Amino acid sequence: MKAAPDYFELDDDGFVVVKKSDVTSEAEGRVINAVTRCPKSVFTLLADGKPVELP
Repeated sequence: MKAAPDYFELDDDGFVVVKKSDVTSEAEGRVINAVTRCPKSVFTLLADGKPVELP
């Protein structure tokens, strides 16, 4: 996940590993970009335990 490598990485089998779950305000745009560009749409962002509407 090139857009946010400090938050996501691929393991040896090609699965995404979430490295950190608390997103800082400065990283928010990069994380949203990584999530929305995921070709399999496997991510859901949550804020206060509720799904976030993404563009």
